[in-house]
Formats: sequence, structure tokens, C-alpha cells
Amino acid sequence: MKRCTVLAYLLVLCCLLGACGAEEMPITVNEEASYFDNFVVIDDFVYIYCTVFLKNDSTETCEVVLYGTFEKDYASGLLTEEKLIAVTADSASSHVLTVPPGGAYFPIVFIGGYGGNPTKHDRLLPELEIVFANKKP
Repeated sequence: MKRCTVLAYLLVLCCLLGACGAEEMPITVNEEASYFDNFVVIDDFVYIYCTVFLKNDSTETCEVVLYGTFEKDYASGLLTEEKLIAVTADSASSHVLTVPPGGAYFPIVFIGGYGGNPTKHDRLLPELEIVFANKKP
């Protein structure tokens, strides 16, 4: 009987953790509603502007960090790094995106070192990776 009670408490605890505490990511990028905006080179930095719609299938607000992989732009010499972290375009100091239930649009910018080649490989979104704000990729 005691064992069943403990198992029941564990089951309730797991359910109460919610989607944002679970390992499965409830946040996805809606690629049809997301797009590359523009890029500019200023001094030794490249600023790549995008707008993404992050869909939240959870009933809770989630804090996430978005990473972009720019493999071809790195290989072509535009960037000195292949993987960049997104920051909000309104305040380039915040990399944590707060996604409400249902989702929201986020104007973001990826800032990377300038590799010397002023040409962007394409006008597509980079490969995007979403992680919870309290975890590293």
C-alpha cells in the first residue's frame, strides 16, 4: 500500500512539472511564418537579422535560447564562427526569449565576427536549435 502511494505521488509530481520542465521541447520554429530579413557588416562584426515565430505547444510560458548554425557563411569567410546565439533585435543584450503559450514573433539578430568576405551565402534562415534558457546546447 505504501509503495502504491509513493508511485502515485511520483506520477502526480511528474504531471505537475509541466511541459517546460520535461526533456521534450514544446517550442518549435514555424518556418512558414519565419524569415531572414537582412545582414550588415559594421566594423569587425556581422549582424544577421531574422524574424522567427516560435510556437509553444505548452500551457506555460517558456524561456528559451536560440542558436543558429551558419555553416556555409562560415566556410565562405563571411563569419569567423559557425554557431551564433540569437539576441533580441530590440535590445541586443538579451538572449533569452520568453515564449507565451501558443507562441509569438521575435525579431532577432545573430552577431558574429566578420571573416573578410562581404557576401552572404543565401537569404535563408540558418539551421536553428532551441534549448531551455537554463541549459547549454
